[in-house]
Amino acid sequence: MKHECMTLGGWCLCRATVPQAFEATFAEGIAQVDSRAWDRLVQNASLFMQRRVLAAMEQTLPVGMRHGYVILRRDGRPVLAAAFQHFQVSDEQLELGAAEAESALEAMVRRVRKALLGALGRNVLVCGDLFTCGPHGWAFAPEIAEDERWPLLAHAVQVLHRRTGWRGDFLVIKDLPEDDGTARTGLGATGFFRVPTEPTMVFDCDPAWHDIDDYLAALKAKYRKAARLVFQQLDAAGMERVHPVDLDALSPALNQLYAQVERRADVRFGVLAADHLPRLAEALGPDQFRCTVIQRAGTPLGFSSTLRDGETAIAHIVGFDYAANAEAPVYLGLLYSIIVDAMTLGCTRIVFGRTALEPKARLGARPEAMRAYVRHRNPALNGIARLLLNFVPQHQPPARHPFARESE
Repeated sequence: MKHECMTLGGWCLCRATVPQAFEATFAEGIAQVDSRAWDRLVQNASLFMQRRVLAAMEQTLPVGMRHGYVILRRDGRPVLAAAFQHFQVSDEQLELGAAEAESALEAMVRRVRKALLGALGRNVLVCGDLFTCGPHGWAFAPEIAEDERWPLLAHAVQVLHRRTGWRGDFLVIKDLPEDDGTARTGLGATGFFRVPTEPTMVFDCDPAWHDIDDYLAALKAKYRKAARLVFQQLDAAGMERVHPVDLDALSPALNQLYAQVERRADVRFGVLAADHLPRLAEALGPDQFRCTVIQRAGTPLGFSSTLRDGETAIAHIVGFDYAANAEAPVYLGLLYSIIVDAMTLGCTRIVFGRTALEPKARLGARPEAMRAYVRHRNPALNGIARLLLNFVPQHQPPARHPFARESE
């Protein structure tokens, strides 16, 4: 189903006003958007804004989640493409994670926060992609000035919320760099407030590296020894890294491994469908997608998936068997596999994501601060939502300097 919205000149969002007449078009599937307009806007944007990727994501989303899209036009010319995900938060997703050594007071505060957040509403409308880190939800025409962009994006969010029946108690835009002052000003003026998130771990690949041995040679001795110990322990346990793999045949087993990880995460958005990896691999091809499996006697015990977005490798979903990981360091082996896959894809940067901050820091990844912007649909409750969300505890990675060129 496709909805054509009226011209929205002078439409007001909180205190900010869109200064000129804009026409908004909404589609509930990427196959229904104006493909020429969308492709023109996203040609230099994130991989997760490309139609072939969005089509694969749409078909494999967790149960209850859906995608939607808005194109804004000014005087008939497309100026903004925005992609959204909509879902309803469950009790399990409201848990927000408990600290390992949580006191009775901290546990009580967490329970009260959960109850209050649940009372504020369960429907969430997100501009961006919940299954990766980074600004993957929008693309502007080049002529749109920096200070115009964020009020327009906020306008697109509100169009989707008010004009289509896609209700969101919480409206979210993710992820923007910590130091993006124009976003803070533009979105702040439209009622959105910044919410801290755990840092994204980013790894820089030296262009001179061609294989894992080059990476190991760049490490300080103790980190190189630790990496080689991981490989030795996997070998001793009879585990091997395999690429390429038959994703169609292995996808049910890999999805079970992924579900193990997803269900233990502090923040849970649901499990992608079992055919997610095969569909994504088909959409991207071998030049932009790699999946490496750690197996024993033909049985998968873990896997990593890596996507190439320009010169950046995105560590997509991973999965592993926790019992096998207790026997040998399967997860650490997968992290090293992502480095190998990134080099194979010709990338100079890896976005590892927000989880497992300490082991990623030991690899050489560094934290990159990001922020989400959130607005409650009810302005009267916006301040309460801001207070609750800004006091969600955030983990921070330890300082690690594994490379020989770095000083402690």
